[in-house]
Amino acid sequence: MDTQGLVITILSVIIASLLSFKSLHLAESMAIPIFGAMIFFSFFDILCQILRLKTFPGVNDIILLISFLIGLYLGNKYHKMYKLQISSLMGSNLFFFGLSLIANMQPFSKYDNTFIVSLIYATAIIALSIIGYRF
Repeated sequence: MDTQGLVITILSVIIASLLSFKSLHLAESMAIPIFGAMIFFSFFDILCQILRLKTFPGVNDIILLISFLIGLYLGNKYHKMYKLQISSLMGSNLFFFGLSLIANMQPFSKYDNTFIVSLIYATAIIALSIIGYRF
């Protein structure tokens, strides 16, 4: 019997479970701030494109870095409010996408049976609502 392979397997399971626990904790504590930082980054990226700051690469990068850091700070500070806004935005997106599938108003209808896809979106909306009220 190969005990070396058994020991390596047991050690790798222990290390993997510890790492998964830490990554879950990191995801729970940092998901909303990172999403808020991405929102700020996207908003200021669009603003830099409108103001034509893309021609100045250094200025554009500094503005985007500062906007990312501001979004990260505000996401940490207003965690519950961000969570409510993000879940409402995602829920409304799922709702109107599913509604447009039901009405066959999707410009890119790649689905054969829109009722099934709409049912999946309705289920996702209900799941997001339950998760939102849980927190």
